[in-house]
Amino acid sequence: MRPGFVLVGQPPARRVAGASGRAPYQRRPPGHLTETERRAIRALAASRSLRDLAAASGVSHEPCGPASARRS
Repeated sequence: MRPGFVLVGQPPARRVAGASGRAPYQRRPPGHLTETERRAIRALAASRSLRDLAAASGVSHEPCGPASARRS
């Protein structure tokens, strides 16, 4: 353990996810957008390219495509 580190208690046991039995994510999976990020991308989608939107939000262009698609 690092100096100055205080262990208060053990973390809860993690449950397995899916048929594979893999450990679940502790945080948001990389590349997934939050609802706030999706709203911001939709607001800028008309004036910027998909790759510009992705660079501004810090993800690849792939999750920005569905977020920027117009909903009818």
